[in-house]
Amino acid sequence: MDSSDNKQGSSPQSAPGVDISPDDAAQRTHDGEQSSGPAPNGSDDSAGPAVSVTDSGVPLLDPPCYVLLHSLSKRHNGTAVIRSSVALGVRCIVMSGSDKYTTFGCHGSDAYMDFKHFPKLETAVQWLKKEKQCEIVGIEICEGAKPLASAPFKGPTAFLVGNEGHGLTPEEMAVCDWFVYIPQHGFGTASLNVAVATSIVLYSYAQWAKYPEAPREGYKYVLGPRPQRTAPKGHVAKETPAEKAAQRALARTTAVPEVAFETDLFAE
Repeated sequence: MDSSDNKQGSSPQSAPGVDISPDDAAQRTHDGEQSSGPAPNGSDDSAGPAVSVTDSGVPLLDPPCYVLLHSLSKRHNGTAVIRSSVALGVRCIVMSGSDKYTTFGCHGSDAYMDFKHFPKLETAVQWLKKEKQCEIVGIEICEGAKPLASAPFKGPTAFLVGNEGHGLTPEEMAVCDWFVYIPQHGFGTASLNVAVATSIVLYSYAQWAKYPEAPREGYKYVLGPRPQRTAPKGHVAKETPAEKAAQRALARTTAVPEVAFETDLFAE
């Protein structure tokens, strides 16, 4: 039975998942990662290779998955998306517009996620496409959208999340390569809550990508070592001068429509 409290365990039970061989683990090594952490089969480090993680404790799983948030309203939706992203192996949450988010309801899980901020949506999209070779997939019920069960995932993917009620704006839809939707079978609601829909899509992607299951202990999953925050709580870390210069250069090359930013992320 799940609860909102995170708990560290000492003797995780084996989780049915995909084991990562030493060769696979070596291929997933990146700058800034750690080699410590629980092994994907639920054993300790001495019994098998560990999944490589970033300094924030994010597992470096392939193909990577990203979440793109632009002007997402209602803080309970934002924090639920963050927590689900941590649980389901998202590589990074990319935010455009405001560099602030609320931690209410995260229960500390935001410390285990990498965030990246861009002032404008089009620059964030270009970074994901050019630097991370991502397809931008909008989560939306619209003409031409693919049902989730048959979604044609190919590789690195960034999911663009819309707002409650009206979903993605026309400007946001214009930057998407394609769309995915979750078929419904009842007649009492026009759509799912945005955080619920995002969680279902992220789970489906993780299953398609064959991400290994994290180790469990009792009724909970085992936490990794708590990362040290590099920015004040609820803020994305400031870009270095080199990163700012790279963003300016990227912005000059973008050709996708600009989307104006109106409100802080997760504002009530």
